[in-house]
Amino acid sequence: MKKKNKEYKVPSRRQPIFAIFKPIFKLFLGSEVVNEHGEIPKRAILISNHSAKSGPMSIEVSLNHFNVKWGAHEMLEGFKQRYLYLRNVLYMQKLGKGKVYSTIKGFFEACFSKMVYKGMKFIPTYTDIRFSKTIKMSMKVLEADASICIFPEDSNEGYFDVLTHAFPGFAVLAEQYEKKHGEDVPIVPMYYHKKSRKIIVGEAFYQSKLREEGLSREQIAEYGKDKINEIYFKNFAKSEDGK
Repeated sequence: MKKKNKEYKVPSRRQPIFAIFKPIFKLFLGSEVVNEHGEIPKRAILISNHSAKSGPMSIEVSLNHFNVKWGAHEMLEGFKQRYLYLRNVLYMQKLGKGKVYSTIKGFFEACFSKMVYKGMKFIPTYTDIRFSKTIKMSMKVLEADASICIFPEDSNEGYFDVLTHAFPGFAVLAEQYEKKHGEDVPIVPMYYHKKSRKIIVGEAFYQSKLREEGLSREQIAEYGKDKINEIYFKNFAKSEDGK
């Protein structure tokens, strides 16, 4: 008999178990939030750089704005899937660590990472036909008058201060929500800078206006990537150059 999938429920704003870990993470990753264009709308799509492992957690403990994040689906599966993803993909492929280091770190983090991911309110993201599940769950979050936070950068070759390529998932979500509800959800770019311990929130843009100009989903993804990079160049690039 085929097992029925559980209906997705929007996470609670209170995460009791994660509250145990949150003060520890905040001590190391808590950041100043600078919003350059007023308050973030309750219902928005936030896009940000990942900054290796640090970005999602810093946003979780620092940004006073309820959001549900996209994250690798493997991290919400069984221990083996989490361990292999952490060792092979995150540490070895993306962070360039050695096998021994990656094995130890991957095994250790796989033991408790699922609880942390759930506490951070992650939606599993897929790169195959199951991506429709990610969109369906995300639509429910937006319909609940809450925000989705997406890290669209292509990190297959590693994480960089300046994003080189972005995936169009956030553009797909915004387009689908507009089709269903007739509302163009604001897309808000952000940049997390670990060294400065700052999160800069930029000006919102809208996918429908870009589509009217003839941009494809892929081009909208690149536009969003450029907006994230603009925040970096405006606020952090000079300090990185030592000027």
